Amino acid sequence: MTTLRGRSSFLLGCLLLALSGCGLEHYREAPLEPVRSADEYLSRGLDVPVVRDLFLKEGHDWPPARWDGEALVLAARALNPSLVVARAEVAVAEAEVVRAGAGIDPSAGGQAEHHSLRQEGSFWSLGGFLELVFERPAKRQARIAHARAALEGQRMALQEAQWRIRGEVLDAWELLRHRQRMNRIVHRRLELLERMKALLERRYELGESGGFELDTLRLELLRARIELRRSESELHAGWRELARRVGVTEEKLHAVVQLPDAAPPPAAGLPDPGLLQRRMLHQHASILRALQDYAVVDAGLRLAVEEQYPDLKLSPGYLFDQGDNVWSLTGALTLPLLRNHTGAIEKARREREREAARFRALQAELIARLRAAHGAARDTDDALEEARLLLQAAHRREQRMRRNYELGESDVLDWLRSRLQTLEAEAAVERMAHEQRSGRLGLEQASQVRLGEPAAGGDE
Repeated sequence: MTTLRGRSSFLLGCLLLALSGCGLEHYREAPLEPVRSADEYLSRGLDVPVVRDLFLKEGHDWPPARWDGEALVLAARALNPSLVVARAEVAVAEAEVVRAGAGIDPSAGGQAEHHSLRQEGSFWSLGGFLELVFERPAKRQARIAHARAALEGQRMALQEAQWRIRGEVLDAWELLRHRQRMNRIVHRRLELLERMKALLERRYELGESGGFELDTLRLELLRARIELRRSESELHAGWRELARRVGVTEEKLHAVVQLPDAAPPPAAGLPDPGLLQRRMLHQHASILRALQDYAVVDAGLRLAVEEQYPDLKLSPGYLFDQGDNVWSLTGALTLPLLRNHTGAIEKARREREREAARFRALQAELIARLRAAHGAARDTDDALEEARLLLQAAHRREQRMRRNYELGESDVLDWLRSRLQTLEAEAAVERMAHEQRSGRLGLEQASQVRLGEPAAGGDE
């Protein structure tokens, strides 16, 4: 009977171990297929479900009334490969928080002894034991705090990447629109030169004009055609760059995006740099991430301090010894004799000091960038105003030359030349307006504050 009872206990222990394995995860293969993933990238457009879901989540209409810069920013948040990687990093950090909060599994073992002398009808002694590890609550809390700080750091890194992608998409959108408007100016200039060339050729045939002026105009026309080819090449490159920033192919972008004909609205006024700086110090993703990096190493220091205290290990056991039921309980503590906890703690403390120095350096760099971006934006405002004054003067001169031509007091070529000068002034205004809008985008990136928001000019 005692032998049966001992064997039953042993079988019960084996059953418990088997049941504990029922919740095990099984490995599933997930091989990468380069051809398939490439086909998926080449075939996806802006109407995929992940883009639609993000639009609806952010409270925007789907599909958008028109695909402008802000709509493309939302699409890039869903499709840009670097943001997909950043979200995957957040998911890994979330899993690490779960892992950090897990307890320490107990250990189980068994033993069997054969005796040369039989007692109570059995030559065997059968037994088993468990080893239970009781971790200090403070150590577990420190480990969880370290993982959570790392998770927040990854979330800040995602936010930082989203701001970077926003700037890249809006820069590419603005550059594409600028190149389109410059391409139209080049077309208009080429048409004027073609008209002037036809007039001079007619006069040359009639003997009313010399060949030098015609040759000079032909050379200028040749340069204009070369400039047109360059402008069209830059326009195509702008489409490709915008598509790359969004995360789709150029063909898919062309299918739904139409560049507006109207000129962009005037740039918003510049907010006070002091107000921008205060908002930046509280919400800039790089600053928030640096704070989280400091929190990570601070939690690491706390964990290093807790690691110097031992965990309690208890091992209850049972032995069926030839008819005798033997119960036992042993305990153990890990003695911190050989492991250099002082070195680990000092290293963690130095890492915290390093992160503090990095934060101060980053803060100083961001403040300097903000001031430089604000100054550059202010300078473009002044330059744009001067270019507009020159354009107004060119318009007045063109109108005067047109009236003189209509009254017969001047030649038609003089009027056409004045129109060329007006086009050059328009091109100068467009270039300065592009620099102004780019300056505003640069200021947004430096401060991570949307200048169109009402709060951008208010106290924070």
